Amino acid sequence: MKLELEIDVPESREVTLPPEVPVGKVKLTVQTPSDPLAPIPGTSEKFERERAAFFRLLPELLKTHLGKVVAIHDERVIAVGDDRRPVIDAATRIAGDVDLMVETVAEEWPVERRIA
Repeated sequence: MKLELEIDVPESREVTLPPEVPVGKVKLTVQTPSDPLAPIPGTSEKFERERAAFFRLLPELLKTHLGKVVAIHDERVIAVGDDRRPVIDAATRIAGDVDLMVETVAEEWPVERRIA
């Protein structure tokens, strides 16, 4: 039986599993958050610059644009909105067909945890 769960692990690392998790030996696979600044294989130097700018700007963006989607070009915000597609479209009209960083401004990103 394969069972997928998403859980928050507290500082104590003690977790209460739901009743559908079988008793006895189980195999746990935990995926930890990756370093958000680690280069993404196959991306351009420009995209990596825009991505680094996003994380550099993030503390201020959290104050001004929490929950919004932003597009970064030339290391500055050029479009903001509630949904990705309109933000991408607006940013492309402004910057042209270039690599952009488009991301939702959030304090943390989801981490997937699986129990198999």
